[in-house]
Amino acid sequence: MTKPTRASTRPQPKAAPPRPEPAPEGGAGQRALRAAGQLLDAQKSLLNKGLRALTPLPAFEDVFDQRVAAALKRLGLPDPQELARLREQVQDLQRRVDALAPKPRGRPPR
Repeated sequence: MTKPTRASTRPQPKAAPPRPEPAPEGGAGQRALRAAGQLLDAQKSLLNKGLRALTPLPAFEDVFDQRVAAALKRLGLPDPQELARLREQVQDLQRRVDALAPKPRGRPPR
C-alpha cells in the first residue's frame, strides 16, 4: 500500500463563484458596483502615492555609493575603470613574457 504524497493531502483551491448578471441600468446593483469601482480607484491612488514616497530611496543609494567610492579612493584603492586598465596591462605583459620565453628543443630533461 502506498502512502499518499504531501501534495495530494493539501486542500485544492475552490473555483471562483460565477459572476452575477449585471443589474439593469440605474439599479441598486449598478450603483453598488460603481461605488465599489470608485473605492478601488481611491485605494489605487493612495497606493501609488505611497509608492512614490519610496522613490527617494534610490537617490539615497546613489549618495551612499558615491561616498563609499570616495572613501575607497582616499584609502588608495583603484576605481573600477582603473582596475580594468590594470587587468589589460597585466594581460599584455603576460603575452609579451610568453613571446620572449625560449622554446624547448629536443628531448625534455629527465
